Parts: sequence; C-alpha cells; structure tokens
Amino acid sequence: MAEIINYGELTNLIWDEEWIEWNAEVILEENKKIELVINYEDKEKDDTRGFDIANEIYNEIKKDENKFKFYIANSLSKVYSDVITKEQFTSKISLEAINIDSDGNFKLYYDDGDLFLGKVICIEVNEEFVIENVYLIG
Repeated sequence: MAEIINYGELTNLIWDEEWIEWNAEVILEENKKIELVINYEDKEKDDTRGFDIANEIYNEIKKDENKFKFYIANSLSKVYSDVITKEQFTSKISLEAINIDSDGNFKLYYDDGDLFLGKVICIEVNEEFVIENVYLIG
C-alpha cells in the first residue's frame, strides 16, 4: 500500500519508491488540478525540509502565477508577437505541473494552448525565486 501524507497545504502526497519522489495533485485555480512532484533523490523521504520548500513554492505560485506567465510571454515574444498580443498569449497557456527539487530549485510546465503545435513550455526557477531559463519541450 502506498504511503500517503498531508503536510501544510499539500494534501494526499503519495510516496513513489521507484522515482524517489512525493506526488500530489494540487488545486491552484478553481477546479484546475496541477501535478506537483517533490524530488527526493538526495534526501530521506521523512526529511520535512523538502515539504517546507514545496509549501513555500506552492504558496508563491498560488499568490502570483501571472509573473511566471508574463516572463514566459516576454521570453518567447519573438516567436508569437506578430500573431497575438502578450495578454492573449498568457491567457492561452496554462500551468500543468510543478516539479520541485528538495534543494528549492523548481520547474513549471505549461500547456502551450497549441501556440507551438502542442509543445510544453518549461520555466526553470532557482531557490531564490529567480527565473533562470524558459524553453520548449517536444
């Protein structure tokens, strides 16, 4: 039977022994579930620092996800600016997953809203919430 815990605002975290990570579905917006993964490659699964970091990141994203969307829009503007506005761009993309390393670095994965033929937009953020990179996957 899978181990399931609750920690802060993160509920129903499920331990995945094979991948050495905790997984959950969290609600960021009304009726919008997002996959949340906390990687524990170099930590013990009972080490709560990863949960503290994940709660902080989750709350920061919940508070102001638009700053990440606008950063993506600015970074990729050369690709789409002849077709749609920045506001239209940010309204089309949607957060699908949050992948958190136990050291505090994290990645956000966005559905591209078919702006880039179904690719995934990835944004890398360090433990100080400084955005380091934006790129397309797929």
